[in-house]
Amino acid sequence: MNIDIVINQIRLRCPLFGNRVAGAAEFKGVDQNNALAAPCAYVIPLAEVAEDNRSQNDIIQEVRESFAVIVCVGMGDERGQASHNIVHDIRALLFSALLGFEVDEDCPIDYEGAALLALNRGRMWYQYEFGTTYQVDVLGTWQHYKISNLPPLEIVHMNTDVIDPIADPNLQAPGPDGRSEFQSKIQLEQE
Repeated sequence: MNIDIVINQIRLRCPLFGNRVAGAAEFKGVDQNNALAAPCAYVIPLAEVAEDNRSQNDIIQEVRESFAVIVCVGMGDERGQASHNIVHDIRALLFSALLGFEVDEDCPIDYEGAALLALNRGRMWYQYEFGTTYQVDVLGTWQHYKISNLPPLEIVHMNTDVIDPIADPNLQAPGPDGRSEFQSKIQLEQE
């Protein structure tokens, strides 16, 4: 997921932050002492989890991609009560900006949960988690490249081993005998 798109959406729909919305690879990468002025937000990728392939001869996988919006607010009191009220209001703004928003076509964002990350005398850091599910299919895969670069199918050769229609069904092996009774060759027209 391109987190720049998410950052721009938050900047556009959450004026409380002004331009104080940035990205980071992880929360540890945000120096709490040198962070943007509060209130601010950081968008970080969390995880990408793929289900098993659902096809035996193709690629069809659902992938869940999650990201966090970590908000930082100033402390109104040492207990954090006032700050918690602010992050509660920020959640409503984030919902308005992100829920249902599609970073990629047909992949709407939904809410996964939230948690307090850190608290000190000056700031409260709160993490809201969001995600989206998309499908990986054969397009854009090695399999697609390999199949699309095969030469055109021009001729089909068929050998048919016929089962004797009057064979005794009580016999253990009334099936094919290994001799090809019928052979054909089909020339396919090319467009």
